Amino acid sequence: KFLVNIPKIGRVFTLYEYEEVKNKQNFVMIPQGINKIRTKTMKKWNDKITLTIFGFVRPTKDYSLAIRALSYLSSEYRLVIAGKVIDKSLAREIKNLIKKLRLENRVTLIPRFLSEKEKEKIFQKTSILLLPYHIISNSAVLLDGIKYEKPVVTTVLKEDIEKMGIGKFSSHTPKEFAEKILDCNKEYQKILNNIRRVQPRFLWKNVTKKIVKAYMNLIS
Repeated sequence: KFLVNIPKIGRVFTLYEYEEVKNKQNFVMIPQGINKIRTKTMKKWNDKITLTIFGFVRPTKDYSLAIRALSYLSSEYRLVIAGKVIDKSLAREIKNLIKKLRLENRVTLIPRFLSEKEKEKIFQKTSILLLPYHIISNSAVLLDGIKYEKPVVTTVLKEDIEKMGIGKFSSHTPKEFAEKILDCNKEYQKILNNIRRVQPRFLWKNVTKKIVKAYMNLIS
């Protein structure tokens, strides 16, 4: 019997294994949840539109895509990359690319583990949350986006994002990624309203009911 917490790829499963078991009766999903909803939305930080990539710095994320996309955006857009560095060589590549594209004054690196208080401060100052992933197993950062009411631009979970209307999906093309960021900004209030509409379904008090039902299905 199987337990996983997202519909795409489970942490302990390969994609092949997932395809093998996804239609079986003894395969159930365990959803994730959020504790509270934060509504202190701040669209601009120092009169600039702040894009944020949050979480561990590792090869599962396409930092080059986001940095190159910044080159297609006006100077009011800035990028914050915040999170503990797991891959030091990747961190060097990020710094070299920023320097190569002469974006030093528009990209802020915070390469360390952040406390909950620091994390909350960054999210409050974030305008749009970026999820430029190569692959995703589950995303606590996406849940943070819902929690802190932040529109997302992502390269994964296309069906989920479009169905909920909480952001924009993009290919791994810098120009398109930049265009989706602009679209997100233009439709900011509409997307914000959609996030607020779906927030209740992700609260633990509601998610817990689904988890209990999933376990009951397993033991029945």
